[in-house]
Amino acid sequence: MENKFEKYARLTTPKKYDDTLESYQLVMDTALELSRKTQETLGNTRSEMLNDALILFQMSMTKAIAIKSLAQGINYYNSLGDFSIANFVDPMSMASLVRSQYEAFANFHNIFNLQKDKDAQDFLYYTWAMAGLRERQRFPNQMSEEELKQRPVSFQNLVKENNEKAEHEQKLIEEITAKIHANPLFSNLDEEKQKKLDKQFEKRTFQFLVVDGVVKGTDWLDMFLNTGVNELFKPLYSIMSTSTHPSNVSVFQYAQMFENNENQQRAQMLLKMSEKIMSFFIADFCGYVPEAKVIFQSLPEMERVLVESSNQHMRNGVLPLSDTLQNFSREIEEYVQKTYNGDYTRAFK
Repeated sequence: MENKFEKYARLTTPKKYDDTLESYQLVMDTALELSRKTQETLGNTRSEMLNDALILFQMSMTKAIAIKSLAQGINYYNSLGDFSIANFVDPMSMASLVRSQYEAFANFHNIFNLQKDKDAQDFLYYTWAMAGLRERQRFPNQMSEEELKQRPVSFQNLVKENNEKAEHEQKLIEEITAKIHANPLFSNLDEEKQKKLDKQFEKRTFQFLVVDGVVKGTDWLDMFLNTGVNELFKPLYSIMSTSTHPSNVSVFQYAQMFENNENQQRAQMLLKMSEKIMSFFIADFCGYVPEAKVIFQSLPEMERVLVESSNQHMRNGVLPLSDTLQNFSREIEEYVQKTYNGDYTRAFK
């Protein structure tokens, strides 16, 4: 029977596709249970900023359900041509979902973990919130009153409701803009720099870093690397974007994938990337929400070890969430020494 040390070795250095799926399931379950219990513990007594942090985490973790389904294979039947596709593994669709997790984690870390200064955190949070509200303002009702009257009452009511929302959100944009303008990171700038920032706000830009009290524009790659991950992750965003966009490269990659039967191999790589991102996200979530850290420490050992090992081995400057990994590593060392005279190759062959 497999012991916990052999299981850890199998899951972290998988030789089979099913081992990767099993490891992914454990980390996904950890993230979703952590999200559920944290929201249950906090109830409704939470600030707007904390609530948005909770939802951003939950939204990103639920995407893992779809990622795993795509990796396991989907069955399809075409009633027109009477043909079917069995166990279709689709890494191209997985890539766009993993990329959204990548961006969400980078944004979460930048707003909620990286900044210890309240002005910096407020500035980044409100620019993010305002960008979302401005995005929704791009879809106004263009119909005249006469055109609207010719539509069904249910449609008229929907348009009315949407217009009321747009008016309310426009007021929110004005309130948030005032908060940003009053923030020392903005108000201490000269007029020319303030105008440049306002133009970026109008374009719904929210990717900023605050470094030594100075606001700087950034992109997703730099924001992600700024989370402390090692250089191995540098090409990841380009790889996922190539699969997501309808470029010529993505077309011939798609063709090659099936010609060479590489779709499962690519899916496995994306599963591991998503698992690492979820593990990083869990650590940052626990770092921002103290209640989440307490809940994490009560979860099963193997789940905690998988999350902790990803953070300790693939990121810099991340404090452990518990002494789980340290204790587990010591137990492994004692087990290998006692059972295999210190020979790790024989222990985990």
